[in-house]
Amino acid sequence: MPEYNPNTPWVVFALDNEEYCVNSMFVDSITLPAEMTRMPNNPIHLVGVMPYSDLHIPVIDARTLLGMETLAEAINDFGVMRQMHVDWVDALKDSVTNHVPFTKAVNPHKCKFGMWFDNYHTDNVSLNFILGKIEEPHAAIHRLGADAQKLMAHGDWDGARECYRKAEDICKNTVLPLLDSLIETYRDSNRGMVIVLRGEDGSQLGLMVDQIARLTPGNKISHAPVPAGVSVRDGFIADMVLDGKHTLANLDIPRLFEYMGTHAAEVETALALAGGSN
Repeated sequence: MPEYNPNTPWVVFALDNEEYCVNSMFVDSITLPAEMTRMPNNPIHLVGVMPYSDLHIPVIDARTLLGMETLAEAINDFGVMRQMHVDWVDALKDSVTNHVPFTKAVNPHKCKFGMWFDNYHTDNVSLNFILGKIEEPHAAIHRLGADAQKLMAHGDWDGARECYRKAEDICKNTVLPLLDSLIETYRDSNRGMVIVLRGEDGSQLGLMVDQIARLTPGNKISHAPVPAGVSVRDGFIADMVLDGKHTLANLDIPRLFEYMGTHAAEVETALALAGGSN
C-alpha cells in the first residue's frame, strides 16, 4: 500500500449516492468529460479515450467498475417508475369503468417508487426539496386506490369513479410533474466529472464519477481494513478511510493502472479511432 503524506488532501467523490475517495497524490486534475471515442467490444466500464491537454487518455467508468448500474440506467429507472404511475392510474380507470378487480399496489411503500423512496438518502438540497414535496401526493393516490377497492367491493361504482378522478388529477397535475423535476434534478446533479489520475510512470487515465463531494485534509483521516463481507470488486478497493463521521472506500489506484495495462491494445485502437496518440 502506498505511503500517504498526511499533508496531502483526499478527493471525496460520489457514486450512486455513496462516497468514495482517492488520495490527491495520484490526482493530476479534475475536469468535465470531453467528447469520448468509445472502445469497441470492451467491458462496459472501459468507456473510451478523451482529449486531455495535448494528449488522449483512457477513461474508466467508476460506477460499472465497482458493479453499479450506469448513470444512464439509473436515470432510466426513474422513467420506468414514472410510467408505472401512469399505468397505475390507467388500471384504476379500467377497474372502475369495466368493473374488474384492481390489482395494483395500494400501499405507497410497496410500489417500485415507494420502495426506492424509503431507502434513498441524499445530502443534495435540491433533491431533498423535491422528495419532500412528492411524498404526500404519492401516498394520496395510493390511498385513493385503496378507497376505490373498498367501494367497488360494496358495489359503490360512483364512489369508486370519484376516487379514480381524484387520483388521476393528483397524479397528472402533481406527482408526474414532480417526478419529471426529480429526473431532471438527478441528471443535473450527476452530470459526471473526470478525475485525471497519474501513475508512478507518468501515465494518465480518467476516472468518471458522478460528482466531486469535497476535499478532506490528510491529517483528518485514519485507515481501517475493508470489513468482511464488503466486496472489493477485483481488488480495486484498497482499504477504508475514516473521515470524521464518514467511512469511505479508498480506491487502489496502482491496481487500477495495472488493470489498464492489460487493455493496452484496446486503448491503442481507441486512440487510432480518435486520431490521437500518446
